[in-house]
Order: sequence, then C-alpha cells, then structure tokens
Amino acid sequence: MPSFQYVALDATGRRVVGAVEGDDQRTAVRRLKGMGYYPTEVREAEGRSEAEGIRMGLFSRVSHGDLTTFTRQLADLVKAGLPMIRCFDALIEHTESPTLTAILQKVRDDVSGGSSLADALEKHPRVFPKVYSSMVRAGEASGQLAEILRRLALFLETERERRVAVRSMLAYPVFVITVGTIGVLSLVTVVIPRFVEIYEELGQALPGPTQVLVALSAFMRGHWWELLLAVAIGQWLIRAWLRTPFMHYQIDRVKLRNRVTGKLTQKFIVARFARTMATLLQGGVDVLTAFAVVRDGVGNEVVARALDEVRGRIREGEMISAQLREAAVFPALVPHMVALGEETGNVHGVLNSLADMYDMEVDAATKAAIAIMGPAMIAGLGVVVFFIISAMLLPIFQMKVGM
Repeated sequence: MPSFQYVALDATGRRVVGAVEGDDQRTAVRRLKGMGYYPTEVREAEGRSEAEGIRMGLFSRVSHGDLTTFTRQLADLVKAGLPMIRCFDALIEHTESPTLTAILQKVRDDVSGGSSLADALEKHPRVFPKVYSSMVRAGEASGQLAEILRRLALFLETERERRVAVRSMLAYPVFVITVGTIGVLSLVTVVIPRFVEIYEELGQALPGPTQVLVALSAFMRGHWWELLLAVAIGQWLIRAWLRTPFMHYQIDRVKLRNRVTGKLTQKFIVARFARTMATLLQGGVDVLTAFAVVRDGVGNEVVARALDEVRGRIREGEMISAQLREAAVFPALVPHMVALGEETGNVHGVLNSLADMYDMEVDAATKAAIAIMGPAMIAGLGVVVFFIISAMLLPIFQMKVGM
C-alpha cells in the first residue's frame, strides 16, 4: 500500500507532519480527517517503497538508550493526561533516531486506526520486546498505563546501566588483544621476510623453529585472502550449526554444567529471571503470562524448557516455589525466597531483592574475571612475540657459536 507524507493541523491548530498509508491520495485524506486532522498538504512519499521499509527494519537498529528515553518520555506525557495520538505526535517530532521515528509513525497510525497500544507495539518485536508489550497490555487493562510505563522505564534503565558497565570493563581487554594481534601480524608478514632475505644472502642454514615461522609467514602472505574467506565461511557455518535447536540446547547445557563458568552463568540467568519476573508481576501481568514472557528472556534453552514445565504445573494450581524447587535449575535460595514471598503476598518484592543480590554477585565475578583477563592476554601475547623473536634470532646465535 502506498505511503503519503502529509502536513496537517490538529484540533488545536498545531502543525503536524507525518506519513499515512492509503490506496490513493483521496483515501489518505479521508483517513487523516478521521484522525481529527485538517490536511493542508498530502503527497505520495518518494523513494520509499515497501521493500525499502523492510530493509530499514532489517539493517537499522534502535539503541537501548533511545528505547529507554522514549519510554520515560511517553510515561511523562501519559501521566500529564495527553491523548495517546498527541503523545506520539510530540515524541515523533522530538525523536532523533530516524529508525525509531519511522516505527513510532506506524504505531501511531495503528493506534489512530483503533488498535490498542500493546497490539501496535507487538508488530515491531525487534524494537519492543515481549516484556515491553506485555506490560503495556497490563497497563491498558488496569488503567495504570503511566505507572506501568514508569516502572518499565526503570527496568530498561537498570538493564542499560549493566550493559554500559560490562562494555566499559571489556574495553581494556579488547584493546589489548586488538593491538597485540595487529603487532603479531605485522611481525609475521613484514619483519620476518626481511630477516629471511638477510639469511639467504649469508647462506645460513635455518633451524627448525625458524623454518616453521618462515613457512607460516610465506603462507599468510601468499594466501591471506583465502584465509579470510575460510574464516568467514567457517564462522558462518559454525553459527548456523549452533543455531540448530539440538546444538543450542547442548551448548546451553554445557554453559550451566561447566565448572569454570557454570556458577556465573547460573547467577546471571537468575538475576535476569528475577528482575524481569518482578517487573511483570509488579506491572499487573498475570503469573502464567509472566512465565511465558520470561522464558524467552532468560537466554538459556535448558532453563527455558524447565520454566515451560513450571508454567504448566502452575496452571494446574501448584505453588510457584514448589515447582521452581522441582525444576532444579536455580540455586536453592531462589525457591526458598519465593516461598517467603508467597506467604507474605510480596512475590515481586522478594524477586527484586533476589535480582539485586545476584546482580551484585555477577558484577563482582565479572570484574574479577576481567581483571584477570587483561594480564592473561598480555602474558599470552608476550609468549607469542617471544617465540617469534627467538626463532628469528636463533640463526644469529648459531652463527656466533660456529665462529
């Protein structure tokens, strides 16, 4: 269906700019009037076919920060009592992200056409995750949309802070390994050939380690494009293989049972489960829907399947804590604390406390691991560089011994 760009006036005389879909210009004008607008200019959008819109959705992303800011602003506007269409008009006008602006225009058009906000958001799952639309639906049903959006904004802000913290901690190790890799490749492809020319002029026989290094250098310089192609194809095949349901499940199973990273992985999953579950329950989402949403957000297929079983038994009237204990995918503290929450009628409060506790443990463990990672990478690169330099200087040492 063609898209038409328009300039119109709303009921208060304020100028509104946007886009609307219609079979033709006359249909677009009728739709704008049905939205309460008085169009002053309506023309077909140029160079923006439906296929281009799909490409925009596939290759453009909305950052977590933009989504958090939008949620906070929408909560403030709804709390101020503005109609939903007016809220979106204001947000579209002040949103800096072109991708988010285009999506908000589609959401506004759906809402103006009679769709609920949750249904309109569900059409864009790559921007608005399931937890987002579920909480909005609960807010619309309970008449507390502004409060739900505020809680959702807090949830997103907490997630954003964690992501920023992890990225900042990983910056140093990533820098070290990048610089070290570039340095090693420079030695192998630039420095070693110069030494080989010198040894050939001297007629010096090369020892075994030096011959290996020279052969490796020649291979990399002569077949570098084949190596890059092989790495790219191999990476694609491995990713495709790991995305299969069987391998996905097996990898997640290894992550949980691994002695090195198993405990940290489990704590991270518990923190995400508890935080998301608490946010949903506090937002008015029923328990069964909350479990359906959380299972997609834990990031581990083993835990997700266990939560499916827990959800099925809760539907039959079983207690949450008892089923979490039987699932045996969480530490014993989790079902124990949930049981206390069930007794006091404050499950979401207990889950928030669990999330805070496990978030602190995950942050501490992550900082310790990254603190070790930096020196370990430097030591590993040092060993590689030492081997390269030693292999290239070994013929000189043999030459001196022979003299």
